[in-house]
Amino acid sequence: MKFQIDDYIGLIKHRGKNYVDSGGRHIYYEKTKYTALKCHKIMRIEDHLLSSTVWLKDITFSFKVKRPPTSKKSWAQVLYLNGLPWLIYDYLEQS
Repeated sequence: MKFQIDDYIGLIKHRGKNYVDSGGRHIYYEKTKYTALKCHKIMRIEDHLLSSTVWLKDITFSFKVKRPPTSKKSWAQVLYLNGLPWLIYDYLEQS
C-alpha cells in the first residue's frame, strides 16, 4: 500500500476502493452516499497537547482535530450527515 489513511476524511478523499486494515485484512470500500458540504466561519481554536478543538459559527458543539488550521484559514467546510454537522472536511481562506 502506498498511503496510510487514519480517519474518515482521508478515506472519503482517497479515490481507491481496496484497502488493508490494521489487522492485515482486505477491505473493499465504495462510496455510496453523498452528503451536503457547508462552509462555517471558524470562531475560535483551542490548542491542547495532542489535539485541537475547533468551534464554528452556527454549530453548538466543537470538533476535535489532530492539527489546527493555519492562521490564514478562517472558514471550515463541514460534511453534513442526515442534516446534522458530522466532520470537518477542509479549511479555506475564504468561503
